[in-house]
Amino acid sequence: MIDYSAAKKLDPREQHFRIPGPIEGLSRLLPAETAALSPSRRSVLYVHGATFPSALSIAYRFDGRSWPDSLCDAGFDVWGLDFYGFGHSDRYPQMDEPPANNAPLCVAEGAAEQLEAAVRFILDYHTQDKISLISHSWGSMPLGRFASEQSALVDRVVLFAPIGRRKARRSPVAIIRGEWDGLMPDEDAHWLFNAFAQSPDKRDIKIGRGTHLMHLEGMRTALWRESVNFLLGQNATPIPKTVEEETNVLCYL
Repeated sequence: MIDYSAAKKLDPREQHFRIPGPIEGLSRLLPAETAALSPSRRSVLYVHGATFPSALSIAYRFDGRSWPDSLCDAGFDVWGLDFYGFGHSDRYPQMDEPPANNAPLCVAEGAAEQLEAAVRFILDYHTQDKISLISHSWGSMPLGRFASEQSALVDRVVLFAPIGRRKARRSPVAIIRGEWDGLMPDEDAHWLFNAFAQSPDKRDIKIGRGTHLMHLEGMRTALWRESVNFLLGQNATPIPKTVEEETNVLCYL
C-alpha cells in the first residue's frame, strides 16, 4: 500500500494539512505556501484541473520562482487542494478495481463538496469570512458549482483556461486564457463571459503566446500578474516597462 502522507515540501514556507472530506475514512492534502498565515492577510485557494495536482501545477517552480510566490508577495496566503485520487490525497477504493466496474470518479458535484470542506477549513483556520479562488481547466466546474451555491464564502474568482458551460452568478470573475488555447476558443470564452450576467466586475483576459498550460510556459508571469491584479481589485494593468511586457496581454473584452 502506498503511503500518501509523506508529501515533499516544495518551499520552506510550505505547510501541509490533511483534512477530512465528504467520504468517510479518506483525507485530502491541503498544502499552503504563506509568508505569515496572518488573519490580516487575504487567502486564495487553487483548484487544479483533471490532469495533475497542485504540486505539479501552481506550485511548480521555474528558475526558483512559482505562482504562489507572486501571490504571497502581493499579500495572500496561498492554499492548494488535491482532490481525492490526485497527488498525495487518498485514493478512491474503486481505483483498485477495473475502470469498467464503476461510474466516473471525482465528478463536478463530488469535487464541489470536497472544495467546500477545504474552504470552510481555511476560513476557520484564519478566522475569515471569504476566500478568493483560482481554478485551472476542469477545476472551473466544481468551482462554479461551489461558488453558485456558497456565494457568501467567495470574495473573487479567477478562471484560468476554464472548461464549462454552466450558468454562473454573483462574485467578480476574471477569465484568463492563452492566445493558443485550443480548449477555450474565443467563441466559448465570449459565451462564458456573457453568462456571468450578474457579476459586478468581469473580465476576459487573453494573453498572447499562451496555451492551455500557460502556467507552465514562458508567459506564466503575465498570468501571475493578471491574477494578482484582479484578486487585489485593481482595475488597470500597470503601464508596460518593456516591449515584451506590452505584448503579454493581447486584449481585454
